[in-house]
Amino acid sequence: MRVNAILPAQVPNDNNGLEARMRANPILRDTFLRGLPIGRLGKSVEFQGPAIFLASDASAWVTGVILPVDGGNLAKNAGGSHPGMPGETASL
Repeated sequence: MRVNAILPAQVPNDNNGLEARMRANPILRDTFLRGLPIGRLGKSVEFQGPAIFLASDASAWVTGVILPVDGGNLAKNAGGSHPGMPGETASL
């Protein structure tokens, strides 16, 4: 048996309300972007490739993996930008 997971970062879409939260609090978008070395928020379509890989024979010997699909967020700051970090005053 194989058990793997995709670990996403901030991905606004029509269903999760993130875009509305960022419109209501513009500082929140800037907070998220500071934690993303790629310089932009993710798109839901960007999970297709990693999901296909993990579901295919190409990953037959891959198990126990939590695959960050996060624009470099985890690598940059080991968990992400957040209110309370240096220079941040926004609340979620």
